[in-house]
Amino acid sequence: MIATTRIVMPKTVVRLSAGRTQMSLEGQALCFLAGANLFLWR
Repeated sequence: MIATTRIVMPKTVVRLSAGRTQMSLEGQALCFLAGANLFLWR
């Protein structure tokens, strides 16, 4: 889904917030490789 968003809307900032506390470091790395720009930490 991240990669699809990046292809369809290349100039959009892709932010991830849901599930960030349960996501492994490897999962976070894959999200960044797919095109995510940042995680929202609260």
